[in-house]
Amino acid sequence: MPVFAYIEVMRVIVAPYAGFCFGVERALKIVENVVQRAKLPVYTWGPLIHNKIVVEKLQSEYGVIPIREFEHPPGYLILRTHGVPPEVVDEAKRKRFIVVDATCPFVAKVHRYVKLLMDEGYAVVIAGDKLHPEVRATLGYVGGGAYVVDDREAASRIPVCKKIGVVAQTTMRLDIYKEIISVLVTKCEELKIFNTICDATIRRQEAGIKVANNVDVMLVVGDRQSANTRQLTDMIKRANPRTYHVEGPEEVNPSWFNDAECVGVTGGASTPSWLIDKVVDKVKSFRQ
Repeated sequence: MPVFAYIEVMRVIVAPYAGFCFGVERALKIVENVVQRAKLPVYTWGPLIHNKIVVEKLQSEYGVIPIREFEHPPGYLILRTHGVPPEVVDEAKRKRFIVVDATCPFVAKVHRYVKLLMDEGYAVVIAGDKLHPEVRATLGYVGGGAYVVDDREAASRIPVCKKIGVVAQTTMRLDIYKEIISVLVTKCEELKIFNTICDATIRRQEAGIKVANNVDVMLVVGDRQSANTRQLTDMIKRANPRTYHVEGPEEVNPSWFNDAECVGVTGGASTPSWLIDKVVDKVKSFRQ
């Protein structure tokens, strides 16, 4: 059977909530405002968001340079959406950088909660990926004195405590967070839970799964370094095995659409809408 046997009737559906979340849009607006008025170099601490295409665009068009140390001439330092440990801010100010905070407000809320839990004497548990910059930043607000767990097995290794307080990485899968909580409740007399998973993450996942259940093939657009995009892909793939994660239109393979009549597309929280549009156009170009 020819590869494009049914492509002439193929439809493409873009899932609701695909693309930039509030925190990413806010951060990009902050960068734009700083660049417009800046007479000094503009830096971000690490990549502003987990999308190398956008980060490269910020550097090529606006001269915004991601840095990880302070050996550069002082200028504006924009804090990434994932947040940074407090000591980074202290060092930046000491080196005479002008600090501009683009931390996602939902991430900043996690920072406030872990400080509150620590002050109230709780053993702090962060549900998330210990290597993710958001979690590493959050650890800085408790001086590194917190447990980090990414599944129920890791939670089972936490020692019994009188009081445990738990927060989640904002892009954590809700089902995994619930499993972790079910273990932690057996580890203490008092468990204090903050649901810090971003609503936009949950809405994007639910919408993506709904579309995936009603199409033949599903594409998830986003950087492979993006935790929320990887988790989005994993969840959607469970609903539709013919799910593919692509960073851009050049990765779209026409053989994926053999006999497909309907294709769904979504994107992670750090994926620009124009990139999703390019992927949609690439899929539509396969029609004959």
